[in-house]
Amino acid sequence: MTPLLITVGTALVYLASFETLALSQEAETIYSRCLVCMVLFTVTRLAVTLRNSGRLFVRLSEAHARAEAMADELRRGEARFRAIFDRAPIGIQIADMEGYLVDANKAAERMLGYDPGELQGRHWTEVTHPDNVAEEDRLDELLLARDIEQYEIEERQIRKDGSLIWTQQTVTEVWDQDGQAQFGIALVEDVTEHKAMIQELQEREASFRLLFADNPHPMWVYDIATLSFCEVNDTAVRLYGYSREEFLAMRITDIRPAQWIPDMMRGVAMHRVQSSTCSHTQHRLKDGSVIDVEVATHSLHFAGRDAVLVLAQNITERKNFENQLKHQALHDPLTGLPNRTLLNDRLEQVILAARRNATSLALLLMDLDGFKDVNDTFGHHHGDLLLEQVGLRLCRVLQASDTVARLGGDEFAIILPATDEVGSTQAVRRIIASFKEQFVVESRSLHVDASVGIALYPSHGDDASTLLRRADVAMYVAKRAGDDRRYAVYTAEQDLHTPEKLALIGELRQAIEEEHLFLQYQPKVDLRTGATSHVEALVRWRHARRGMIPPDQFVCLAEETGMIKSLTLCVLGQALQQCQRWGRAGFNISVAVNLSARNLRDPQLPSLVMDLLQHHDVPATSLGIEITESTLMGDPAQAMLVLTELHDMGVRIAIDDFGTGYSSLAYLRRLPVDEIKIDRSFVMEMASDENDATIVQSVIDLGHNLDLQVVAEGVENQASLEMLATCGCDQVQGYYLARPMAAADLEGWLALDRVAATA
Repeated sequence: MTPLLITVGTALVYLASFETLALSQEAETIYSRCLVCMVLFTVTRLAVTLRNSGRLFVRLSEAHARAEAMADELRRGEARFRAIFDRAPIGIQIADMEGYLVDANKAAERMLGYDPGELQGRHWTEVTHPDNVAEEDRLDELLLARDIEQYEIEERQIRKDGSLIWTQQTVTEVWDQDGQAQFGIALVEDVTEHKAMIQELQEREASFRLLFADNPHPMWVYDIATLSFCEVNDTAVRLYGYSREEFLAMRITDIRPAQWIPDMMRGVAMHRVQSSTCSHTQHRLKDGSVIDVEVATHSLHFAGRDAVLVLAQNITERKNFENQLKHQALHDPLTGLPNRTLLNDRLEQVILAARRNATSLALLLMDLDGFKDVNDTFGHHHGDLLLEQVGLRLCRVLQASDTVARLGGDEFAIILPATDEVGSTQAVRRIIASFKEQFVVESRSLHVDASVGIALYPSHGDDASTLLRRADVAMYVAKRAGDDRRYAVYTAEQDLHTPEKLALIGELRQAIEEEHLFLQYQPKVDLRTGATSHVEALVRWRHARRGMIPPDQFVCLAEETGMIKSLTLCVLGQALQQCQRWGRAGFNISVAVNLSARNLRDPQLPSLVMDLLQHHDVPATSLGIEITESTLMGDPAQAMLVLTELHDMGVRIAIDDFGTGYSSLAYLRRLPVDEIKIDRSFVMEMASDENDATIVQSVIDLGHNLDLQVVAEGVENQASLEMLATCGCDQVQGYYLARPMAAADLEGWLALDRVAATA
């Protein structure tokens, strides 16, 4: 009896001191089960033995009840432990001292792709990459020797399907109260994605370093808080002239001209809300020179700091070239003065300023009297030099704030900002007085006068086109007056002096609509063969009362009034219809039609031409388009688009009056041009003027070098014809060969030409 009581007592003591054991929950669970079993067994035996002893039975029954309650509590604790164990977000693997897994939670099973319970009984080396086993063995030895309490290791584990994952493990041992290791616990986290991310970042950093260091453009990184340079590549060192050490001791403001620093600071501020920017700015080099740069920036973290990566491209040469092109597009190539486009822009700006400040302004339109005589007497070369001097004299007489522009030919325009009628008339008198001094051109004293029209804002108009039109009216009033004053200020009554012009406009519109205009054709003769395969169509107007009206009197009216499109389509239609008739009659003749600047600004022109070609069943190669240099330079970009589309259709493109418009040769080379026509002013005098002969030869050589056909206009005598043949000109056109003629007359001329060719 006594041994049994001692055993029971011992069991109860152990149970009572259970909480003092320094065991893990798993160990506690196992240990508790053993104790409960021992107590229950002992109590049962004792109850059988002492069932006849009432008092002892009661005591044992009470002990049995307490043991049952304790067992229930242990089972509930075990259930809580299992719930926590299985729901843990990271993997938990428990191995015995032989290294076999005795338990693993659901996270560990999912991580390695095993079904519930499949990991139990497997040795830890089965799920560990062989390359990591030796290191983990070494750390386990240190753990068992209690040299370390736990260790962390990053290693690869093998999933059930054979694939590998990277894991981060924290491993420790569970010891009993006697200091004996019971089992090992590993907390396992899948770091495969994190590992891949780190590798990608490392690769990106390596690529960044490569792109940064070897980039052909200057690059640097600056701290967005201090604006100091953090890193700079070799290209920047070479271009800017600073050493790397000098750069890293500087701030980005040190390479910016003062006027660009506010823009730079706005760009820095943008990086707080926008990761990338692109802009144009200027930088100062170490030697003090300034370059134009395009800058692309991107926000990033660099060495633990918020920073900005900068790539700079030196565009100084490109910027200079763009400025040259812009200057060419907006300035007259002969005088260097603003052209019509720039004048319109400045006039609109000055009008806005005058409207804002409630001030007035004056627009002057000036035409040279006697200039045509200079051209006809001394040639275009002297006329050009005279125009240059006129531009210089106007700029000398007027103030720097005034705008002097050349509109074309001998016509100039002047904007006088913040000027009233009194101030404008005073300025005009200074201009007219300055013309009393003769112009000296190549040792020749030349005299021209000026007629000036004045229009005022806001009295005479509140927009640019109205002021230009009314200044033009006033200029013609001054021209017709013929007095010494030589200028006129616009008044509403002046428009009453042009009823003839208004009537002519109405009659022109009617003539176009009723097809009263007709064409004449002038042949172009091949100098090598003497054959004629091309003609130029020239529009004519035979007025019922006025008789024949020259094209230069009604074509400009059509342009001014917007009728030029209708006029052009009328001419194209007649020319193509006649071309079709010639084809049917056995004459293989192509026809050329002149276009105006307004035509080239019409994006619908190519499609309209195509419709007419199809309507008349004429191939595009039988149609030629002639435009003057000045027409091309009015709006070069739009002209390029329209002409390219026409050329792609098969239409031949020719530049008329070549040598008088001063178009850029670089621009000419890019144009889809097949032919250039030397202006008649050079051809007519080439037999007697060595300069003109040299110009003609140069133009022919230029055309051939550009693989273009060259046609000479204005052939008036045999001497010019022979010289052109000697110069290698391809085709000729002029009164000496044939005057413009009706279609029927041309057919007879062609028939005679055919007979002569076969004779």
